[in-house]
Amino acid sequence: MTAPNSALVKNLTEVEKLLQTRNYEEAEARLKAMQPDYPGEPRLFFTMAQTASLWARDTTDDDLQTQRTEPRPGQLSSGGGRGNAGNRQSPAVTARMKRWAAFSRSSIIRTRQ
Repeated sequence: MTAPNSALVKNLTEVEKLLQTRNYEEAEARLKAMQPDYPGEPRLFFTMAQTASLWARDTTDDDLQTQRTEPRPGQLSSGGGRGNAGNRQSPAVTARMKRWAAFSRSSIIRTRQ
């Protein structure tokens, strides 16, 4: 395992521990801080989607739940919304993230019925 890959796995493991303790706000903050170091990293995007999904699942306010599962402007950009066109995710990555968010919302709705 290369050094950057090893650091990524270590950081994602720490985030996973935060998710297990339902500390979603801290998990999201750490993931956002990792974005500039790992642009386009699929494991990072997966964990971000997982965090949003778990946080929304544990939210009882329906409006807040929808807000947490909706992609926000700049959320899918590895540039952190700073407008760096060279750092934007490909349309394919953006489409996958939107499909994941839609799937997560539909899963949450099915489990509440």
